[in-house]
Amino acid sequence: MKTRYEEYHNSEVIMPCIPFLHIHRRFDRPSQATNWHDNPEVQLCVEGEGFVLIDGERYPFNQGDIIVVNSGQVHFTGTDSTLTYHCLILDDTFCRMANLPYQQTRFETAFRDAEMEKCILDVVALQLNEKETFRVTKLQIEVARLLILLHQRHIAATRPKERSSPAAEGVRAAIRYLREHYGEPVTLDALSRAVYMEKCGMCKAFKRLTGQTVIEYLNNYRCEKAKEFLATGKTVTETATLCGFHNMSYFTKTFKQAAGKLPSAYKK
Repeated sequence: MKTRYEEYHNSEVIMPCIPFLHIHRRFDRPSQATNWHDNPEVQLCVEGEGFVLIDGERYPFNQGDIIVVNSGQVHFTGTDSTLTYHCLILDDTFCRMANLPYQQTRFETAFRDAEMEKCILDVVALQLNEKETFRVTKLQIEVARLLILLHQRHIAATRPKERSSPAAEGVRAAIRYLREHYGEPVTLDALSRAVYMEKCGMCKAFKRLTGQTVIEYLNNYRCEKAKEFLATGKTVTETATLCGFHNMSYFTKTFKQAAGKLPSAYKK
């Protein structure tokens, strides 16, 4: 499992959201990505059951459930069995055009809403039908409806933990540091100094917010980068070195745990 920061921007036509449709999860094939971004995110479970970990708190995720990930929250969607869901990352430009201050607004995290569910499914249908007349305009209308329903019905009664809390900011800083230095030797002492946190406190906050240890995150992020290097033709040895692994046996073992196969098999 890895954690990443993501930025979502549209360049030309203003699409109201970035969709990830029919995402499938299995207990034996989990996502490696715990991530965070400024854009608000809406998830709808369409089949199976699972959970969403948000800033260290676990929410059940079953068919018909809607999960909202507020701006800046660290999150991961997984399952102990099987799960299929849709994910809509709301475009920042579109939110500003709709006069929604999404970085300051906090929505309820988990709920059921039949009208919102239909709205999300209408967005999915439009996304899948590229020949639909006035498709972009209809998408903008549907996502605008989604924003209105969120604002009218699902503003959080109490604000969750502030995203600017020292622990949360320290974890985000640690994530950035690990992403920037994954190819180098990294120690917990060096990381704690870089993010201005006491080592033990940093490790506890990292585990609590992301569901994984610093070393688990670093190894999995290195393995994700290794996949990219292998796909571009790098040898297994070159890839291991570029990704900060200086012991081939450890690299092979770690990569197989993360990817389900040996680096040589993945390269083929």
